[in-house]
Amino acid sequence: MGALAGYRRADRGALQVNGDDFYKNYDCYRGVLGYVPQDDILHANLRVEDALAFTAKLRLPADTTAAEISARIVRVLEEVEMSAHRQQRIVDLSGGERKRVSIASELLADPSLFFLDEPTSGLDPGLGSG
Repeated sequence: MGALAGYRRADRGALQVNGDDFYKNYDCYRGVLGYVPQDDILHANLRVEDALAFTAKLRLPADTTAAEISARIVRVLEEVEMSAHRQQRIVDLSGGERKRVSIASELLADPSLFFLDEPTSGLDPGLGSG
C-alpha cells in the first residue's frame, strides 16, 4: 500500500497510472492522491470539525477561503454520515466513526486516486458493504 500511495518505491515491477510511470511523475500525482492508512492518524484530542479544518489548511491551495473550507467540511461529513459528530472530540468516537473521519479528511482534497488500507477495519456493522 505504501508503494501505491507513493510513500516508498516498489522493490520490483512497475507502477503505472493510465500507462504513465507513477514514480517518474509522482509530483503530478501527489496533489490528486488520497491515502487512508489502516491505523488512524488523526489528532485525537481535537474536535472532528477542527481536525478537518487543520487538514484542509495543509492539503488545499493556500488561496482557499474559510468559507470554501467550511463548505468542504460540511460536504465530506455528509458523505461519510458523520455530520452529527462534528463537535465531538475524535478520542470519544468509536473505531468506525474514527475511520469515517479519516476518510473524510482525505476526501477534503477531492482525490482522483484514493487508496484505503483495510477500509472496513473498525467500521460499524452494515457500513462496510455500502
